[in-house]
Amino acid sequence: MDTTKKQQLRTKVLVHLTLTNKNNMKYQDYIDLDFKRIDISDEVSFERTGYKGFILTKKLRKGVDIEVYSDSMDEPRLYIEKKDHDIECFILRLNKEQILELLT
Repeated sequence: MDTTKKQQLRTKVLVHLTLTNKNNMKYQDYIDLDFKRIDISDEVSFERTGYKGFILTKKLRKGVDIEVYSDSMDEPRLYIEKKDHDIECFILRLNKEQILELLT
């Protein structure tokens, strides 16, 4: 099976899964998988925690990204852009095994 078909199959499987497992990945686990850190200016987070927060993001391909927020490191999400909308997208929660499967 070629790479494109594998990616399409993985995307179809993820879209149909109901993902409820908690993730046990730590900050360094994401960094080791080449996630990029984007510091944000979240005033709500600042009022609660004393810092403004960050997002860790990894682009899988055009229109498909994994993101995790500093205040919910145990809830990474897969974002799949809808082809017919500029802003809306499908959002799926992932667990550690699913992230590793997508990235390896």
